[in-house]
Amino acid sequence: MGGSDNVDDTAERRFAEELLRPGAPRSTQDTLPAVPQDRRTQRTKRRVGNLLLVLGALTALLTVAYVVDLFTSIGDVPRGVTVSGVDIGGLDAAEAERVLRRELGPRVSRPLELRAGEVVTPLDPTTAGLHIDWAATVEHAGGQPWKPWARLGALFGRREVEPVPVIDGYALRTAVREVAQRHVNRPAVEGGIGLRPVESGESGDAGAVEAHLIEPRAGARVSDVEAAVSAIVARWPQPGRVEIPVEVLRPRLTAQAVHSTLDSTVRPLLAGPVLLRGDGRDAVLLPDDLGRAMEFHIVGDAERPEGARLDVTLNHAVLRTAASTELLRTRRPARDADLVFRGGVPVVVPSVRGTTIAWERTFAGFTEAVVTAPEGRREVPVRYDPVEPSVTTDEVRALGVREVVATATTLGHSPDVLSNLRGMAAAVHGTVVRPGETFRLDRHTGPRTASRGYGRAPLYEDGTGPRVLGGGVSQLTSTLYAAVYSAGLPVVERTPHQRYLGRYPPGLDAVSAGVDGAPAEFAFTNDTATALAVRAAVTASEVTVTLWGTRSYDVDIDTRCERDGDSAAVTTTRVRHPRHGGGAPRTDTTTTTYALAEDAPC
Repeated sequence: MGGSDNVDDTAERRFAEELLRPGAPRSTQDTLPAVPQDRRTQRTKRRVGNLLLVLGALTALLTVAYVVDLFTSIGDVPRGVTVSGVDIGGLDAAEAERVLRRELGPRVSRPLELRAGEVVTPLDPTTAGLHIDWAATVEHAGGQPWKPWARLGALFGRREVEPVPVIDGYALRTAVREVAQRHVNRPAVEGGIGLRPVESGESGDAGAVEAHLIEPRAGARVSDVEAAVSAIVARWPQPGRVEIPVEVLRPRLTAQAVHSTLDSTVRPLLAGPVLLRGDGRDAVLLPDDLGRAMEFHIVGDAERPEGARLDVTLNHAVLRTAASTELLRTRRPARDADLVFRGGVPVVVPSVRGTTIAWERTFAGFTEAVVTAPEGRREVPVRYDPVEPSVTTDEVRALGVREVVATATTLGHSPDVLSNLRGMAAAVHGTVVRPGETFRLDRHTGPRTASRGYGRAPLYEDGTGPRVLGGGVSQLTSTLYAAVYSAGLPVVERTPHQRYLGRYPPGLDAVSAGVDGAPAEFAFTNDTATALAVRAAVTASEVTVTLWGTRSYDVDIDTRCERDGDSAAVTTTRVRHPRHGGGAPRTDTTTTTYALAEDAPC
């Protein structure tokens, strides 16, 4: 067998050499020695058997290796698995979780970089409620594959697994809002004009003011928190910058609009002092006065084609305060018409119209007048409004005070009461009682107190009676009553003396205080068509009261006195004859009772 094989091998080699030799024949039939057919068949079978034996052994070996590998790696992470670049393949679950915490923990705890418009700001994931579920991440990697070819591929391949995030939505929204509030949200800054006082040494002019531009600046705000949260969730925990949506808040004014107002109005207004020319006196408004009065207003809408503009107005109250010290002296107060007595006769003093400053009219065209004024003529005229008097000349003349209607004089009084009489006379002197008015003496003169100049004196004007504050003034009251009664005027209130005093006509007396010093009112009504002017005079020996007006009545007075036991009754009858056809005569009767005494009237 072995010899045959060698012969065969030798024959084959010889055949190959002949075949490769140059010029050798290419037909095997011409060169290959004849081999028996059964030998070739046996050789082929032997080779196939050897191959099957090798394949069987290899299969058995691989099967054993697969079974061993499968049972030794049950429950572990598959080979080739990485999480964010960290290899955990082939590790058991606990070890894989520890590796991820160690390697990825610091990475995912780093602040996120948020970009909101032009602002870049960090966001702390922990504070924002962003965490990784490590156990779920390992579980997400899956278990060992059962298929042999899958396990074989894992030896040479890589499979990336994403970390499993845990998102606290409320904490994330809160963190986004805080970041927006602290670092992103800012209002738009409107353009404007600032004013700065200039030291007199810099400009040489007192009160100089320099105007400067305040540039407008856009604002921003995180308008959609949910969109920002979604952007963060979509990116994290992968590294990189997160863009969150921002709304740009544009100012209404452009720098050009502010420049226009600055150059066309503000700087010309502040170029120097302004002279307010008043009636006989002027006032000067310095630039700093004008600066304090300036108020700026945005007018219009930036979205419209013409855009918004910056208007400047002047606060009239501020200008008025600055100019008042000088200009208030140019006003002329109105003077009411008056009734005075000169040389003992009434004279009407005419009313005079006054003037007051019309501030609103003065400042109405102020800005335009100053801005357009020629150099060196920054002047504005002061406007005035007339002020009408409260009482006109015609009204005083219509009072009809032109003649004596009635007069009364009483003689003799104690020196102690002279100052009190003069005090009360001064209080009623010059009083005008208009038609229909009721004159009340105590209400008109006020309380008789020491602060008003009244002193203690005998109650009665003849020096008798207790000493009271304001004592003795009843003589003026009695004199006034006598004049009123003689004029035919209705008496509303009157209290006579308890005993008769000889200085008065019987029945024509009145007191201002009772025996206890309490005040007693005296009042009368002017029922005529014209006013009455009361004139009162006190000397060391007499008291006189005169009523001026227009006589409406001719008055007749009849007096009768009768004794009745311990008293004397005086009855006065007054007949009033209206003048100028004013109707039938009118009669009234008054009875006054006195305690009977030696000087009784009857």
